[in-house]
Amino acid sequence: MAGSHSASLNWQSKILKKEYQNWLSVGHALSLMLDGLRPYIEEEMKIFHQRLLAILTPVPPCICFNPTKHNKTCAWSNYLIGCHRAGRPKWHQSDPTKWRDINFGYWEIAKLFMADLGASKVVVVDASTTDCTGLINLISWCSHFQLQPHLINAVRETRNTKWGHAPRQELTDCQKSSALNAIRNLLQDPELVADADAQKALHEINCMEKELDVRSVERKILDDFQLAVCNQLGEFTEEMQRMKRMQKRSLKLEKQVNRFETL
Repeated sequence: MAGSHSASLNWQSKILKKEYQNWLSVGHALSLMLDGLRPYIEEEMKIFHQRLLAILTPVPPCICFNPTKHNKTCAWSNYLIGCHRAGRPKWHQSDPTKWRDINFGYWEIAKLFMADLGASKVVVVDASTTDCTGLINLISWCSHFQLQPHLINAVRETRNTKWGHAPRQELTDCQKSSALNAIRNLLQDPELVADADAQKALHEINCMEKELDVRSVERKILDDFQLAVCNQLGEFTEEMQRMKRMQKRSLKLEKQVNRFETL
């Protein structure tokens, strides 16, 4: 029973802990940021794809024998290499037979600019089915996107290092503030200042932070209350143990009296 009570207090303490709440806040802010960026990324990839079709329609489609290692004579692969800021498209996770498809080709090409997708490459078909890492890599490595690189890198570091690899899923107030600033800065890039979805996400993140500042006061009250309850439970337990000891002494004394009376 005592073990169950202790476990209950442990998970409640974890949920109420400020550093854990900070970690949750950054995770939610990343989710809001993606909601704001997805429509922009989706539309820009379609524009990029239309441009590719206009430029490369006169040339033969890619028919490279090995789709994971394209020939230098392939006009499509040569052009796409030039569109990759590092010159290293991920050929193995993109189907070149779909590059010219007017409905699905845009995201098949988008996969060339993402980190390894593994088995999920089959289900990654648009911005809504692509995770944070994939989208950040896309806007970072595809030269069509003109977002400032240092702002993208700051969000990547926030997602991959500060938040994603937090060993105890906890962040200090300073770490939370730094992460939220990185997210806000990207949403305020000149390319996005006129984008309604990006600005809506920015507004929601600002509202969330103000709300959490109020909640932090509530959390402090709950922490103090929990501590007071734990202290009272400890005092109650000690009192119960003291009463049991007194009861044992009383029974012992009663037996001694009864023994004396029978003499």
